Amino acid sequence: GGMSYTTFWLYLSVEEGLEISGGEPFLRRFRLTERMRLSKDDIETLRLAAEKGNSAAEYGYARWLYAFAPTDEAFGEAEEYFKRSMPYIPDALASYALMLRYGDTKEHVMDLEQSDKLMQQAAKRGSQRALQQLMRFRIFGQHCETEPAQAAAEIERYIEANPDADPYFHTLLGYAYEETERTDDAIAQYEQAVAKGESSLARERERL
Repeated sequence: GGMSYTTFWLYLSVEEGLEISGGEPFLRRFRLTERMRLSKDDIETLRLAAEKGNSAAEYGYARWLYAFAPTDEAFGEAEEYFKRSMPYIPDALASYALMLRYGDTKEHVMDLEQSDKLMQQAAKRGSQRALQQLMRFRIFGQHCETEPAQAAAEIERYIEANPDADPYFHTLLGYAYEETERTDDAIAQYEQAVAKGESSLARERERL
């Protein structure tokens, strides 16, 4: 069932350092697979909170299940938890849209049209994950046209308007610059991402 607004913002404090909340620090942790290195205790805490109906935990646990698929049932469970948390967590809607895009839902049908529609909805609701995915598609052209230069211009505007946004936007801008052969600018963006705390990025800097 639904959750009241108050319970949704309820913090479940965890000694392990994983604070479950609908706030940006928690959501940011689950936006990229590279950031989801969780201890066994963290995973168990997430699972229990998800089972109790905490929306943020449902989302985080679903992301972990979908990223690492520890069991054969993981995708089905992830889909259920994404659907439950979608009304409260826009990033969950973006994640469900991706499942549809890759045919990973129970129906195993790739539905690009519905996926794009839901991704746009999630972006309108303020999902940074949705915006990041939409930009990725435009930079690398997964089932769509590539427009790295336009994507770069949009990401630049976004970063300017949202200086506290997820550092992954700098990484994406770096990718867009690389695709348009602006290597020095790309390196500068990767360095910005690292400066803003992006730990998953050291290898990009090494690669160039």
